[in-house]
Amino acid sequence: MNSFWLPLTALPYFYLYGRDLLSIRYRWSDLLRVYALNLLLIPVNLGGVFKSIYQGISGEKIPFGRTPKVDGRTSVPMVYVLAVLALAAWCVSFALVDMTYERWGHALFSVLNGAFLIYAITKFIGWRESFSDIGLLTNNHADAATVQLADANIIHSIQERIKQRQRFDLASMSPMKDTNHSYIREDRSKVPDL
Repeated sequence: MNSFWLPLTALPYFYLYGRDLLSIRYRWSDLLRVYALNLLLIPVNLGGVFKSIYQGISGEKIPFGRTPKVDGRTSVPMVYVLAVLALAAWCVSFALVDMTYERWGHALFSVLNGAFLIYAITKFIGWRESFSDIGLLTNNHADAATVQLADANIIHSIQERIKQRQRFDLASMSPMKDTNHSYIREDRSKVPDL
């Protein structure tokens, strides 16, 4: 980044992006929040690209994973939270290195990106939720294992339904075709008369 022309190449992009936001009734100040969100989504975009490349090479279809819900919010996979935190730390640490070597333009770029990432983590994910998603917070309201427990409960309830269905032989029963109710297989001889 030895030339001041390089950062200027982003100005037409941001102008057009801001103009598009205005056309759908947002404000120019929302452009900064969109930039922060785009930085936050870099690991997610890269994850999608890597999965697509893997799918192209291996030829096997990657199954769609459902998004787990935890206490009224969507849990973020640990790998993405760690990647965002590492990216923010990288920006801040390289800003310090650039200031040490007096590369002020690059230091400013790193500080701004680090600040936008910290804002995005604060605003869009939350620090408490981030630490919960990577398993550092474990309490009743924010537990990283809650997602796994919820998945285990869903699997258990499905298995119980299958057992009940097999127990009552519902899978092999046909719908009501005969009128004498021969499809009911209970022993009424043990029921006391009232």
